[in-house]
Amino acid sequence: MNSMKRNVFSTEPRIRGEFLLIATIFVVLFDFTERGDSFDTHLYFEAGSRLLDGKMDCLRTPVYPLILQFSLLLFGSGGAGVFVTVLQSVLHLLSVYLLIRIGRQLFSTRYLAECVALYYSVVIAPAWCNELLTESLSMSLMIIMVYEMMTLLRKWSYVRAVGIHLLAFVMIMLRPTFLILLVVLPVVWTIFCLRSSVYIRGVILLMLGCFVGIGVLMYAQNMEQHFGKKSLTISFLANDVYILKNSGLWDIEAIRNKEAKEKCLCVDSLWTCNYEPLYRMVTEDSSVLALLDEACDDMKMAHRQEWFRYRTRLVIESFESRFPASVNTHSFVGCCLFLWSLLLAPPLSLFYLMLTLACVLLMWYVVRRKKVLFWPSVITMMAAMHCVGIMLSACEGFGRLMLPAYPLFLLIVGMTIDVVVVHDSKK
Repeated sequence: MNSMKRNVFSTEPRIRGEFLLIATIFVVLFDFTERGDSFDTHLYFEAGSRLLDGKMDCLRTPVYPLILQFSLLLFGSGGAGVFVTVLQSVLHLLSVYLLIRIGRQLFSTRYLAECVALYYSVVIAPAWCNELLTESLSMSLMIIMVYEMMTLLRKWSYVRAVGIHLLAFVMIMLRPTFLILLVVLPVVWTIFCLRSSVYIRGVILLMLGCFVGIGVLMYAQNMEQHFGKKSLTISFLANDVYILKNSGLWDIEAIRNKEAKEKCLCVDSLWTCNYEPLYRMVTEDSSVLALLDEACDDMKMAHRQEWFRYRTRLVIESFESRFPASVNTHSFVGCCLFLWSLLLAPPLSLFYLMLTLACVLLMWYVVRRKKVLFWPSVITMMAAMHCVGIMLSACEGFGRLMLPAYPLFLLIVGMTIDVVVVHDSKK
């Protein structure tokens, strides 16, 4: 961590080619396994089709559906999947390269940076490159965002400043959990400018952040015009319905609005333990979203303690989960890669532990040295905000939803090892 002040981007030795070769071999192996038939994929294609027809989609934010639709238009149904796989694989390899460079700035030894990047390149991350889902792009773009932020504060560029905020908007429209960037970016820019006294640049960066926020707000308002509620997606409502159903707290008698009660009876008649019927209802009737949201609020208020206990139980149960790898086991190579991923995939309990330990170490450093470790604090903050957001909103699949924070988790592990092991051994 003490190496943060070094101008490592200009003085570091070249990244050894064997690391990128290993990353390429693994991503190719995973890419050539049979693609899994995800329940979500056809909904992305459907959302893209609606968007090209000039209609809003209530479930999926537009970036990934449009990527799939444009690849379909350019390469047809046979080549669309191949094109998206290649795109995701190239961005994954770029993220491996950038992860090494980030690690070399954060850690006191380049070998630790290479070990972290090597683990990232062979476990979990490459398994998602051939899936037509947002997980692979989310992990790659998270690394690219961190790298670009670090580079911007080292060497100012108006083009990079604009590019970072465009990337932030794209990431939010790819996966709404990236809304944390609307908090992270202004905090980073403000602290940096206060420390460096470059106030004009700070104002420019904050203005660009405001433009991102305005763009997100405009999209939410467009959703309100089409579906009756200001939101980016109905995923949060779908999670509430799913939890209320599974927990036994789905209490229609607790609903005060008669019309909302009727919509909940329709949900009962169509319920299949997934959110597609709810998606169809909201798509066909713009009044459903606001009414069901009101109904869920009534049920949660009527059973506040039970709701809190059930959500707490979901979080506790997530300790047993792991960061998942999407691997089809219909072939021998697929089975081997599945076992490889299963054995090496870190559990979420380790993620929570390392995140807590990192927070404690950073606070200890502030108290002991009267200084703030800037980038370790930013990375830990991003991971913590993502983690808390998922805990407060998710109904299941915590491991998959935490995947965008997976590279941040590895950086936190590396920073902790650097402090506890490497620095202690040098004393």
